[in-house]
Amino acid sequence: MILYLKTGEQIELTVGKFFYIYAKAGDGLIHSLEKSRLSEIVFN
Repeated sequence: MILYLKTGEQIELTVGKFFYIYAKAGDGLIHSLEKSRLSEIVFN
């Protein structure tokens, strides 16, 4: 995955075996999203 920053910089990310995203839900709880639970990641 390549991230394009507003400054024009590019950051390349590699998704390995131990990939986690932590997300705060509307109810205020923090959820750990493991790679195995994700079908896709969409950034707007």
